[in-house]
Amino acid sequence: MPDADQHDPELSATAAATEKEGLGADEGAAASGIKLQLSARRALLRNAMEVAALTSISHPNIIQVYSTFNNVTLDSRTLRDGSVVATLIPADLPGDESAAEQAADEDRDGGGVSSAPLPVCLAIVSEWCDQGSVATALANKRFHRPAPTGAPGGAAGGGGSAAAGGSRPHRVLDYRAVLMTLLDVALALRYLHSHNLAHRDVKAANVLLRSCPTDPRGFTAKLADFGFVVILDQPGDERNGFEPYAVVDQSCGTVTHMAPEIMRKGELRLTPFAQLGYRLEAACDVFREMTAGNVRPYREIPVEHIPKAVYSGARPAFGVSVPVPYRLLAQRCWASSPHQRPRSAELVAVISGLLGSM
Repeated sequence: MPDADQHDPELSATAAATEKEGLGADEGAAASGIKLQLSARRALLRNAMEVAALTSISHPNIIQVYSTFNNVTLDSRTLRDGSVVATLIPADLPGDESAAEQAADEDRDGGGVSSAPLPVCLAIVSEWCDQGSVATALANKRFHRPAPTGAPGGAAGGGGSAAAGGSRPHRVLDYRAVLMTLLDVALALRYLHSHNLAHRDVKAANVLLRSCPTDPRGFTAKLADFGFVVILDQPGDERNGFEPYAVVDQSCGTVTHMAPEIMRKGELRLTPFAQLGYRLEAACDVFREMTAGNVRPYREIPVEHIPKAVYSGARPAFGVSVPVPYRLLAQRCWASSPHQRPRSAELVAVISGLLGSM
């Protein structure tokens, strides 16, 4: 069954079928091997799609790719000052010994733990987002600020009794910073959708933060990890207002952030409403993450039961302190019907309006 990070129904179905049908060890192993090959092939296609998408788009709220390197190994080197840096080594170096074997030899000479050859891979060199991810920022309470003077739980006028009593001042969620970050994500989605691309894995861990001295937050948010991106390459028809769509044969993404229609088995048609709803369902769970901290959605439900619960109508809960307009927008984004969810352009306008009213 899917875990909290990946959703791979094919492998889960293989294991279940092997047990249910009572297949022998050889037959079960063969079936699992075929499914693993299929999974590996899909992974290669996802990697190719990720590189193609990232090298063909450019937006201030999407991580910028500078270059890609094929057929390399990734090694780490310790400099004289003790710092560790990543190093790309061509896998086809001239000579009898491969780069992976050379790296393993150097690891042995340096007293490393592992001497296994390093895997050959494709490397993507992107801009450095030095402040980590939104998920890390939430875990570190970076979206909180001291409560205003005179506010409930805040410092009292004239310096505050909290400091006098030796206790820490009360901190509250900075909704302006939260909305500005969500606006960054919505702008990135609007740009992707205008280019007939769907990200399919929007979550706090996939939104990175880069320092920006001109931004009041001190950073700019950038959407990253395009491993599940898909092109809407089919022409539309009457059912979807002649908008382009895509047909996929497998659901994917993070199970805690997936829209209910994405969790159905079989062929799936991603229309603009559905794929925007899929994305905004994910973005909406980011809404919830932004207010609840780095806590897994549906934490009271076992991960393997989340798809059934969401398909049956379960949704994340907000605390009573979350503003009503914020909650209403989130609830629109996770409506059961994709056609009832706002498009990314509307989401940009609504969030901008909320910021303007603060």
